[in-house]
Amino acid sequence: MRKQRSRCVYVAERFGVCSFFLCVPLPLSLLLAGVFQAQGAVGLNSDQKAASKLLRPRPEERYHFPQALDIPTPHRMPEVDVETLLNILGDDFQPKYMSITNPNDDELKLSNSTKRHRQHKQRKNSASSRESLKALLSGRLSEVPRGQPEFRRTLRRFLRKHTECRIARYWHDLGDRYFPRYVREGTCQQTHVSCSIPPGMLCQPHKQKEIKLLWWHCTTGGYSTRTQVNQPHYNLERQKCRWIKMIYPVLSECTCKCKAEDES
Repeated sequence: MRKQRSRCVYVAERFGVCSFFLCVPLPLSLLLAGVFQAQGAVGLNSDQKAASKLLRPRPEERYHFPQALDIPTPHRMPEVDVETLLNILGDDFQPKYMSITNPNDDELKLSNSTKRHRQHKQRKNSASSRESLKALLSGRLSEVPRGQPEFRRTLRRFLRKHTECRIARYWHDLGDRYFPRYVREGTCQQTHVSCSIPPGMLCQPHKQKEIKLLWWHCTTGGYSTRTQVNQPHYNLERQKCRWIKMIYPVLSECTCKCKAEDES
């Protein structure tokens, strides 16, 4: 234990990097096990899609917001006057999280191209630093260079890459009963790969941001369509519809934490 603690102090003083993960008093074999395990592909697998459905919209005021499958399509289709609806939303319209038209993929393609160029540059410039990093993780401290800024940057990137919980963003089309109909949602990456050193913790949803949308709400005879839809004299032509504000939650932050017992 004393030898491991002194090694932690040695790394912190020598390379100017302070990290909780480097100071965990466990054998370096556990550290290596968490570092070099296979990375999962970024995307929306079945578990992530199921987790994203836990975030449900709700009305802003007294209205009861039904699930999409509980209510038939209104007889009166939504009246979309963009200028009027934008005035109703006012300051609640946030272009970062919502879009009136189908967002163009050119921005995402440009972002991915820039990311690939940055990764290629890092691989080209830090080959020697990666070898030094392997020596450090293997306990061969005598092979680690002294006072090299490039190695310190490589070590910081390594810790950030293996412990950071990022959000994979995607545009979701809610349909024509919502305005704006396109919402930028997200899901946690690396939900099946440990984000801690030593391994054991996973990236999980932590915080959500509430945005406001407009929803095309219809009633019949003073009652909502939820209570009238099964009545024998139900008449869709008597619907009274209007746009109302509703609160829609989107994922804003993921964190690295232990898996809940009921999920294990």
